[in-house]
Amino acid sequence: MARPGVPARRLQALICKGLRGAPRWPGEVDLHRGAAGRLLPVLVRRRPVSARLARLPAWHALAGAWAAQDGAVRALAAPVAAALAQALAAAAAGAPDAAAGGRYVERLMAGVAGAGTRAPRA
Repeated sequence: MARPGVPARRLQALICKGLRGAPRWPGEVDLHRGAAGRLLPVLVRRRPVSARLARLPAWHALAGAWAAQDGAVRALAAPVAAALAQALAAAAAGAPDAAAGGRYVERLMAGVAGAGTRAPRA
């Protein structure tokens, strides 16, 4: 049986390694599409995994970057940004209750709403 901390470390590593390539390789749409369109949707598919993601520093950094619409997020191709938005929003299913999930989504969308024409392209 696995130790309780091992899956969280693995999730943290997946998110860090899978998504740190975006700012390093801004023109690599296939890499971005793989991380945002394949990796993240698989991770947020199950509620227990989403709940664990919500407690990880890497997930907080990713959600914060989306909410702030930082340069790396703004540089993503439209399909990649849409996939990222969908995965981030789907992670709300891991919130302990509906109110917490709603607050999480509100924080995600606050930056997008303030970004003017840079709305979610989902």
